[in-house]
Amino acid sequence: MWFEVLEGESVVQKFVREGNPQAFSNTIWARATLGLKGTALASAIDTKEVAEYLVREGKPQEISNTMWAMAKMGVEARILASAVDREEVVEKLVQDGRLQNIANTIWAMATMGAEARNLASVIDRKDVVHKLVHQGNPQDISNTMWAVATMGLEARNLASAIDRKEVVQKIVLQGNPQDIANTIWAVATMGAEARNLASVIDRKDVVHKLVHQGNPQDISNTMWAVATMGLEARNLASAADREDVVQRLVKEGCPQTLANAIWAMATMGVESRNLTIVVDRKDVVQKLVQEGTPQNVSNTIWAMSAMKVECPGLVNGIKGDAERIIKNGNSQAVSNIAYAFADLGYYEKRVFDAVVGQAERIAKGGNEQSLNNILWSLAVAGRMKENERAVEVLWKEVNRMDVDRLGEKDWTELKLVSLFAGSEGMELEAGEVHQRKMDE
Repeated sequence: MWFEVLEGESVVQKFVREGNPQAFSNTIWARATLGLKGTALASAIDTKEVAEYLVREGKPQEISNTMWAMAKMGVEARILASAVDREEVVEKLVQDGRLQNIANTIWAMATMGAEARNLASVIDRKDVVHKLVHQGNPQDISNTMWAVATMGLEARNLASAIDRKEVVQKIVLQGNPQDIANTIWAVATMGAEARNLASVIDRKDVVHKLVHQGNPQDISNTMWAVATMGLEARNLASAADREDVVQRLVKEGCPQTLANAIWAMATMGVESRNLTIVVDRKDVVQKLVQEGTPQNVSNTIWAMSAMKVECPGLVNGIKGDAERIIKNGNSQAVSNIAYAFADLGYYEKRVFDAVVGQAERIAKGGNEQSLNNILWSLAVAGRMKENERAVEVLWKEVNRMDVDRLGEKDWTELKLVSLFAGSEGMELEAGEVHQRKMDE
C-alpha cells in the first residue's frame, strides 16, 4: 500500500526533494527485491540533479544498491550510470573495498546496456584483481566477468588471475552452476583462455553439478565457451547428450541453448546420439525456425553437417522459410547454411535461390571464408551456371581479399569451383597470386 502511494507524482517529488541517498537506495532496493518493475521513483532518481546528489553524498553501498535495483527492475538509468562511471566515483567505489558493491554496480551497468569503461578499467587493475579473486566470492567474480564481457570490453588481468588453480577450485567448489558458466563464458567472449578452468569443469564431479543443478543455459554456455576456446570437455559433452539432459535442453531451453550445445559438440569433434535425433524432430525444428535467429538456425545445420548426420526434418523446416532466414542472416549464417546443405547433399533450389538473392550484400560484407563457402556450395550443388552473375560477383570479391587468410582446404575448394566453372563453359579469372595458390 505504501509503495502505491509513493507512485504519485507529488509524493515522489517530495520524497526526492527531502530524502537522502540512504532513503533513495533503501526504497528502490526494496521495490526491486519485491519484484516490482520500473516506477515513477526510478525515473525521478535518474535525473541529473538527483543522480549527482546520490554519487556525491551517497556511500558506495547506497550507490551500488540503487544501481542494482534499477537494473533488476528493467530500468535504463542512463544519467545515473554515466555519473557512476566518472573517475572520482569509481575510485570511491573501489577504495571502499566491498567487492559486492563493485560487482553489483558493473553488473547493473551491463544489464542496463550502459557502458562502464572507467569502472571496467579500474577493475582490471592488478591491486583490484588481487582483492577480487582472493577475497571475493564466486558470484562476485562471475558477475564482474560477465558484465565486462557483456559490454564488449576486456579484463585480461582478471581473466588470467581467474585461471589460477586456487581460484578455479574456489569457483567450481563454492560457486553454483551459473557462477561457473558465466565465468567461463566471459573468458571465452573476451577472447582469453582458461585452460585450468576448462579442465576442471570437465571433471566428473563438476560435470555432475552442472547437469543436475544447472539450467539448460548454464550447460549450453559452458559447452559453448570451452569449444570457442578451442578446448575440449568430453565428459560434459557426453553428459549433455544423455537422454534425460537432452529432454531438459529441449523442454526448458530456448533455440539458442540447443544451437550452442550442438555447435559445441560438433566443434569439439564429439559424437552426439540423442541430441542430433531430437534436433531433427518436427516440433523442435518448428521452434528453432520460428523463434530462433538465423545464427541459431545456421549453427544447428552446420553442426549436423560437421557431424555428418542426415537431418531431413531440419532441412525441410529451413527450406520452408529459407527466404526470410537468409535475408535476415549475416554472411556467416548464410554461408554456413549453404555449406551445410551442399555438404549433406541437400541441393534444394529454394534455399540456393535465396542465397543467390543475397550475393551482392554478402560480397560487400562477408569475409574470405564466407564467400569461399558459398562459391563451393553453389559448385557442389550444381547451381553455378544458372546463377552466373552471382558467382562472378562473389569470385571477383574473393580475388580481392588477403590470400593469407585462406587455408589449404579453402584453396582446394576454390580450385574445385574454378574447375566446375570451366566444365560449364564459365570463365572465372583469378588474380595472379590467387591462381598460383590454387595451383600449388
